[in-house]
Amino acid sequence: MYSEGSFLWESWLKIFTNDAPEAIESKFHNKDVNSYRTLMTECFQETFRILKPGHWMTIEFSNTQASIWNSIQTSLKEVGFVIANVSALDKKQGGFKSVTTPTAVKQDLAISVYKPNGGLEKRFEKEAETEAGVWDFIRTHMRYLTAFKGKAGQAEFIPERDPRILYDQLVAFYVRHGIPVPISSAEFQLGLRERFSERDGMFFLPEQAAEYDRKRMMAKDFVEAKLFVDDEASAIQWVRQQLLKKPQTYQEIQPQFMQQISGWSKNEQLLELSKVLEDNFLRYDGKNDVPSQIHSYLSSNFHDLRNKEKADPVL
Repeated sequence: MYSEGSFLWESWLKIFTNDAPEAIESKFHNKDVNSYRTLMTECFQETFRILKPGHWMTIEFSNTQASIWNSIQTSLKEVGFVIANVSALDKKQGGFKSVTTPTAVKQDLAISVYKPNGGLEKRFEKEAETEAGVWDFIRTHMRYLTAFKGKAGQAEFIPERDPRILYDQLVAFYVRHGIPVPISSAEFQLGLRERFSERDGMFFLPEQAAEYDRKRMMAKDFVEAKLFVDDEASAIQWVRQQLLKKPQTYQEIQPQFMQQISGWSKNEQLLELSKVLEDNFLRYDGKNDVPSQIHSYLSSNFHDLRNKEKADPVL
């Protein structure tokens, strides 16, 4: 309740925020998740209206609820934006809540979206119900996607170039225009391989593939594509993969989870990470003996923690 947090300051200034259109979820104001999504949609509609075709907007977002994250994505797509990138943003300096609350996130998500150019929209009116419209959208969309992603000598998988994510963006574009998608997922993936260059499970325009090849040669390693999370079973499997690497806190794993559920199946009930963890994994709260997995991880990675019993207070 952001405006209420400024009530004393506004009282001194004698200038008060009009909280009726404030995009929040609040029982006091009778605003639920659907109200929040509606308010954000109205906000994005105005942004979409004034933004020039072919130009960008980036939203910085922080919330622990998958339902709120899903509302943001839905609102953006409803008004016409196309999501091109979702990245974790480590602010380094956490706020009061993130430092004192174990379930608050310490990283934000940066969502980059663009407004399709006018040329695509005009062409789409003529070819929407044909496969030509499908591939025209994909070619245009690919031009907005980064050709290479990497750091510290590593090339990274670009989720937005995954064929399943590309198909999801295509479906969203057609749904917004109220037109049935003229191609199935299987036909789409076959068509991708016939028309575009594939590299490491990702698809590129020819000139982008050449750029990727040049930069890929300079990278020492390639970070493989992560498990595609689109339902409860794959979500559980993804969390298991993350925890096999090392024990992690909720704050550490939650921003990664939010990025992964971008491709969540529309016919699957969206799950919260807290629910997935509670139902399927063990939680250690610092009491009693340290579990074997944590004991093994600490003794293997920290020299001063080796050869200690599981009941040692230091662990």
